[in-house]
Amino acid sequence: MTTWRILVHDAPEIKLATGFTREAVEVLSAGKAEPTWMLEKRLLAWRIFSETPLPFWRRTDVSGLNLDRLITFQAPAVTGGAFAGLPAEMRLAEDERWRAGVVVQRDSAAVFSSLSPDLAAKGVILTDLDTAVQKYPDLVKEYMMTRGIAPGEDKFTALHAAFWSGGTFLYVPKDVDIALPIISLNWMDTPGLAFFSHSLIIADKGSRVSFLEEFASPPAETGQALHSGMVEIFVGERADVTFAEAQNWGQNVYTITNKRAALGRDCTMRWVSAHLGGKLGHQRVHTSLDEPGATMFMMGVYLAGDRQHMDFDTFTDHIAPHTKGDVLYRGIIRDRAHTVFQGLIRVERQAQQTDSYLANHNLLLSPKARADSIPTLEIEANDVRCTHGATVGQLDEEQLFYMRSRGLPRAEAERLIVAGFVQPVLDRIPEGGLRARVTAAVHARLAL
Repeated sequence: MTTWRILVHDAPEIKLATGFTREAVEVLSAGKAEPTWMLEKRLLAWRIFSETPLPFWRRTDVSGLNLDRLITFQAPAVTGGAFAGLPAEMRLAEDERWRAGVVVQRDSAAVFSSLSPDLAAKGVILTDLDTAVQKYPDLVKEYMMTRGIAPGEDKFTALHAAFWSGGTFLYVPKDVDIALPIISLNWMDTPGLAFFSHSLIIADKGSRVSFLEEFASPPAETGQALHSGMVEIFVGERADVTFAEAQNWGQNVYTITNKRAALGRDCTMRWVSAHLGGKLGHQRVHTSLDEPGATMFMMGVYLAGDRQHMDFDTFTDHIAPHTKGDVLYRGIIRDRAHTVFQGLIRVERQAQQTDSYLANHNLLLSPKARADSIPTLEIEANDVRCTHGATVGQLDEEQLFYMRSRGLPRAEAERLIVAGFVQPVLDRIPEGGLRARVTAAVHARLAL
């Protein structure tokens, strides 16, 4: 049987075998020198995973993913520094002018973290999640997979809870304002790896932070790979949090992610996402507006080609009165790609004076491209303003004719129209380095 060696913290070198087994959980936890409470959480999750069937998603079939052949853990092989070998767009984060802090993960473990000394002096904590378990156990025990996401949600959530590794932990104290973004870089280059990233972000009262998470792998991997990612965000009273994700996985990566945010009184939460790569993806984003005055903006753009399948599931849950939600996703679909958008606004009975909007717009560039869009409302209160809408259409031939009559080749005219179609989403991203990074990733994909 093939084995991999891991050496984390000061634990002795041990061997970790393939396979999602109870023994593999125990070996992984021991290799990280984890406390007993974390091992118990992992074993509970593994039991749920072993007893739970694959989830049934009506428009997304994950039965083609062979979990038995995936590598459970791969220690990173790093030469020439943490940023060496990363794609050019990721290496921009090496420049401290771009960020306030950075965590770099390669394969199954973090290899580098850095935080501005000024922020560290104010009590900001930025590290990998493995280190946080050792140094800040009380915070991890209080928040990680307790208030937001439970292992029992489905088989992949349980699998993640049992085998997560590396990850990013960020704590922003009360009234601390972080001007530059915090960046988490995740690079996977081991064929056949199961990659379990976990980000835990806690923003205390009156704080402000932007967090950018980037994922990538080589364009063409050998065999299947899996990214089972999770994000948990807790936004305190009057806090302001922007979470942005840009993923450009290779063509054989399955990506199944689960993101949750719990919003406090008078806070603001912004979700920004750019989905560009992968073979099959299923992404869930659940926002719980728990206290009056909470506001959430969600902006997403996706570009699907070849035979890619992308499934997006957004859930805006208005629990308290006087809350606001605004969701906008735009997609470009070409070749034989298939996308699914399922958006739900739910207003609880006590959530009066809710103001919520949901929109999904799709542009088809090929006759066999397909987009399914299913916006939904569930309203139990009687004093609300909630609307939704969805469109699926093709390029406007009149626009193309006009641009070609001005001397533009058809390919260039199409590129400009497509870029203009996604620009309203990009324009909603707060100004600064964050917008520039996400916009650059999208435009690079459009140029292919």
